[in-house]
Amino acid sequence: MTTSLLRAAAVGACALLSATASRAVPFEFQGTIRAITPMANGSVQLVCGTVPTVVTLTTAITTPTRKLTLAQLVDSTAFPASGFSGLTGLPRAGFVGTTCVAIGDDTTVPGQNALTTLSLEIEENSLIGATAGGQGGYDIRGTRATPILDERMAATRPAAGFYAANGIHASAGVAPATAAANGLTETARNGFGFGVDLATVPVGDLGAADGYYGTDGQFYFHTLETTGGTPLRTEPRPSIQRASCLNDAQAGKDRVELRGGCVIPATATTATVTLEGLLANGTYQTYGTATCTAAAGAAPSGAGYAIGLYVYRNAGLTLTNNACPSSMRARTTTAGTTRYDFATPDAR
Repeated sequence: MTTSLLRAAAVGACALLSATASRAVPFEFQGTIRAITPMANGSVQLVCGTVPTVVTLTTAITTPTRKLTLAQLVDSTAFPASGFSGLTGLPRAGFVGTTCVAIGDDTTVPGQNALTTLSLEIEENSLIGATAGGQGGYDIRGTRATPILDERMAATRPAAGFYAANGIHASAGVAPATAAANGLTETARNGFGFGVDLATVPVGDLGAADGYYGTDGQFYFHTLETTGGTPLRTEPRPSIQRASCLNDAQAGKDRVELRGGCVIPATATTATVTLEGLLANGTYQTYGTATCTAAAGAAPSGAGYAIGLYVYRNAGLTLTNNACPSSMRARTTTAGTTRYDFATPDAR
């Protein structure tokens, strides 16, 4: 009897192992990058924590503000004043010695930890507090906050709301200095999602920066949000600050949520924002509309514009193609001019 039971258990275990081996088993590693090594086949071996992983041509590689190429990943140029890794004690060389979040499975490249997504950051540091602006620099609680200009993790990004319907931004093809001078790119945004002139931020304003502390005593930021400051551009337009999507197995139970801001003409107190998701054929599924309402005191009296916020939630959707979109957009139309903003949603 005992022998028969053991034999049956062994057969069951073999069947379970066989079933497990036939499907992808996901994994996630978080830690410090110890090595980045180009491989002969064009892929890159990366040690995240102590785990060797493989970054392939199809791996989605991102920093908080950029999508990276494999060439940018292996670039060993040091970020400004990035110093030494607290874990390894070694100088940071490009992304070696920085923080990694590696997600993948064990079947993309058989026998190896191949990555589907790789997220990178120098350090996950924040600096939040009262600010001093308009004095030739931008300080938070006495610490100089300096934008990261390195294109692998640059603070500079396209200005919210200046995209065409096809996702091409108005700054495309414009010289960087010209785009910045015309307010088509921005390094800091207010709480409504719009770029501001840091020189106009009043002393005592609340600022929040994400990035890393440099060895020179400065804080290098890739993301900066202020409470005040004069917007770089004041044309009516939308922004998206957060987008999320949950695809449920049952029709009519998919959920999306989008939050953002709008610039409104002074002649109005609200704006209608239409929210949409990109489909595989290049068209958009419309989810619905939200009313963006002007916030008291958000724009100076007599400024010729108002600024507001909107929140859109829909928990009763049926997503076309039964899938969350790879991109969402918001659009507003004022006096015949339609402006768009885009965001990649957090999707499940």
